[in-house]
Order: sequence, then structure tokens, then C-alpha cells
Amino acid sequence: MRFLRAALPFALTALVAVALSFAIQAAWLQPAQPAILVPTNLPAARATAVPTPRAIPTAPTAPPLSQNITRQDLADVRAEADRKQAQIYLLLAIVQMDDAVGQLRTNEFASVDQSLVAIDNTLQLAYARYERAGDSARDAVAQRRMEVGKLHDDLYLYPEGMDQRLSTLRQLTLALITEQQQ
Repeated sequence: MRFLRAALPFALTALVAVALSFAIQAAWLQPAQPAILVPTNLPAARATAVPTPRAIPTAPTAPPLSQNITRQDLADVRAEADRKQAQIYLLLAIVQMDDAVGQLRTNEFASVDQSLVAIDNTLQLAYARYERAGDSARDAVAQRRMEVGKLHDDLYLYPEGMDQRLSTLRQLTLALITEQQQ
């Protein structure tokens, strides 16, 4: 009995708190009225014209080219855009090579390994863009990828002189970009 008398104030406080929270929710959170309006009178039937079916083209057609632009001009612009995108990828690879050289100097071989994989992926993207553009620079990029693969294979076996090899690869890649801009 003494236990019940001691617990009674706590139980009453909990019940009042729950009842009060339900009352507040009921007052503030009124459910929104449905937005569907139901007409009470049916509208009178109106005579409407039946639309005639139109022929729908089966395949989407390309918008007509401007008078001054030929398809060859458009292909040339696309190829040039692919070349520029490939050059951007080559610049990214150069930045990644610089990062790898810095990581080699601090003997962070795991980070160098990741950087070499990233360089290879970036060069693959550049190769795909050059291939799409029909540019002969794709062969030089393929050669750079083979060099990166050799560097990756030699990382843990022959790390001596790897920073010099990466710097040489960086210079060759930079020369590839500057050679195309002339």
C-alpha cells in the first residue's frame, strides 16, 4: 500500500502529460479537408466536335540544320570538342602524376598505388575521347597507359628511380598536349 501511495503522483503526472499532448495535437494539427469537390448537379451535356486524329510521326526527326551549317561542319565541331575533353583528361592525369611524385617522396606506397590506378583510368578516358574524335594521339595515350602499367607493376619491386620515371611520363604527356595546340 505504501508503494502504491508513493507511485500515485508519478502515474497521475504521466496520465496528465499524455492527455495534454493529445489535446494539443488535436487542436493544432487539424486534418486538412479533402480537396476533391463533388458536384451536386450534373452539368448539361454540350455538343462538342469530335477531334480528328492526326498522324503522329513514328520516329523523332532531327531538327533541320541551319542554312550555313553542314553535317561535316557539325562532325568537325564534335571532334574538336572530343579533342578538348581529352586534353582536359590529360591535364588531370598530369596533376595526378604530380600527386604520385609527392607521395613517393614521403614513401606512401599505398597512396602511390591508388594514384597510379587513377592515372590509368584518366588516361583511358582520354584515349576514348581521342578514339571518338578519330585522332592519332590515341596511340600516344595508349603508350602512356602502358608506361603507367609498368610503373604500377614495378612499384613494390623496383621503387628506385620511380619519381624520375613519373616525371618523365609527366613531361611526355604535357608535350602531347602542347603539340596538339600548335
